[in-house]
Amino acid sequence: MLSKNNYIPGVILSFLLLIFISFLLYELFFFQNPKNIFTGYSSYISNLLKFTFYQASISSFLSLFFGILISWSLSHLRYMPFKNMIISLFSSALVLPSIVIVLGIITVFGKHGWLNEIFYFVFGKSFGGYIYGLGGILFAHVYFNASYAARVFFDAFKSIPEQRYKLSKNLGLNIFQRFYYIELPNIKPYISGLALTIFLLCFNSFAIVLILGGSPAYNTIEVAIYEALKLDFDIPLAVKLSFLQVVISSILIIFISRNYTATNISIKNDKKIKWLETKKELFYHKSIVFIFLTIFILPLLAILTDGLNANFSKLFSEREFWKAFDMSVIIATFSSFLLLIVSFVLSFAKADLVIKSRYADFYLRIFFEKMITLSSSVYLIVPSIVLGVGFFLFSQNFSCPLHFTAVVALIFANMLLALPFAFNTMYPQIFQIKSRYDKNIKTIGICFFSKFFYIYLPNLKRQIIYTLAISFSFSLGDLSIIALFGDKDITTLPWYLYQKMGSYRTNDASGIALVLLVLVLGIFFTTLKAGSVKNR
Repeated sequence: MLSKNNYIPGVILSFLLLIFISFLLYELFFFQNPKNIFTGYSSYISNLLKFTFYQASISSFLSLFFGILISWSLSHLRYMPFKNMIISLFSSALVLPSIVIVLGIITVFGKHGWLNEIFYFVFGKSFGGYIYGLGGILFAHVYFNASYAARVFFDAFKSIPEQRYKLSKNLGLNIFQRFYYIELPNIKPYISGLALTIFLLCFNSFAIVLILGGSPAYNTIEVAIYEALKLDFDIPLAVKLSFLQVVISSILIIFISRNYTATNISIKNDKKIKWLETKKELFYHKSIVFIFLTIFILPLLAILTDGLNANFSKLFSEREFWKAFDMSVIIATFSSFLLLIVSFVLSFAKADLVIKSRYADFYLRIFFEKMITLSSSVYLIVPSIVLGVGFFLFSQNFSCPLHFTAVVALIFANMLLALPFAFNTMYPQIFQIKSRYDKNIKTIGICFFSKFFYIYLPNLKRQIIYTLAISFSFSLGDLSIIALFGDKDITTLPWYLYQKMGSYRTNDASGIALVLLVLVLGIFFTTLKAGSVKNR
């Protein structure tokens, strides 16, 4: 038997999370005759699957290519003004609200966007509405995921021993030979796991495809689920698509877990290479960084300039705006503190289980450890839109008020969305604390609350701040689950923004987008230094 019971609260919580998710999946599976889930697949579903895989594959490849290219150039720019600021800006792509950035992309690259207006003024012609359809979806996915990949690969480049660069210098390798023989082997371990992670993010993409898809021909599974339930009220089709989504996501998660390499998104001291690049090499690197940085900043600048021109006195006088604002803040606050509790309990339990010397029953320890790890990543298997369908069926079967179900679903889904990041942030530090202090704690015999307030809390301040900031930012910008439940009585800022965009009230939409952007980036950059922790 296991000799201590410190892990029990985490094991129980993990078990309850998995049971609850299983119950929602049970609602999906047995809503109709289970045989119907495996039969009757139309050409519509086949085309849906093909396009979802197709766009996710291309998006992943382009994101990795540009991510490696940008991080490669950044790592070789020895002296560059505001370099850490640029890296931090790329890191913010993780929390930027999709709907806000999509609005900025349309403003810059849309049919009547800045770029088209400039080309029409100079050449008398424009590109047209190229930003909608597959091109727009790929562009937006690369915008987010190439920035995230660049941040990960940057740390991989900076971890290359300086002796290897000295060797390449002595051998007279040019810039491309140095990359192939010296740098590529160091980033290879990151590529497969990151590629699968980005593929899953693009596969589960919702807001980007919903707005930039332009037609049913460019729908992904998540958008098709939304349309089947919200627009057509075709519950059997929504259930079938949700089941497909879960099965495919589960398979992808298995591959990711086998190819995962720990990464760190914290800002490190920039290692100085003791020789200068040639002028030609510097030109390549500076051009690459400048081009991508310009593309990255332009949508943010568009939101800022259009937002400042919004009629804020009118917007702030609208009752609906403050209703959406209050609901967003309330849901973000509850989901953030719920996340903090859940991530701490799960991390504490796993750390207790991993310290092998305490336990005699090895197999039981391994089982509990895997169960906790699975529960911390369950969102990747069951995305928000699928959770929303499960909650919707739950409210129908048990006559639960839909608005109450919607609020619970929003809090729960937003908590699960940030749980993988929070768990990977909390667990390493908790493991170190337990390894360092547990023997002394047992000798002194202090109670749990004293242990928490005097030992754990002082050593977890940065992780707690980072966890709360990430969760709050994610929750503020999430559109997926509110898209199923949103109406005039329950709304959030992203849903309110989407409604304004749909009714072509672009001035109000720009103002709401700016409010969202300032909130999210303000929280992120304010806590970045405090939350600069290892994400393993």
